Order: sequence, then C-alpha cells, then structure tokens
Amino acid sequence: MGYLFNFFAKKDAIKLSKSDSGEWMVKKNFSILYIGSKEKCQTYMQRLKVA
Repeated sequence: MGYLFNFFAKKDAIKLSKSDSGEWMVKKNFSILYIGSKEKCQTYMQRLKVA
C-alpha cells in the first residue's frame, strides 16, 4: 500500500527545472505552472506548498 502512495506522490510532485533556453519553470506532471526567474519560481512553489 505504501508503495502505491509513494508512486502517486512522486508523480504529482511540483518541480523546479531549467529549460534548454535558460528559463526557469515550475512543473507538475507534464504541465508548466509558472515561468520566470529562479527566485520568483521558488516563491511560487512555496506559495503552492502553503496553500
């Protein structure tokens, strides 16, 4: 049971990544939620975790 939870928790994780062109973005699964500077992306991620 714990394995399935871990699998789905990782799948829905919010990630900070950098594109090949150098832009920072916040992603969830295959969706891009936010694009901006590294600091703004980190702030956006913190807001999502608090909400």
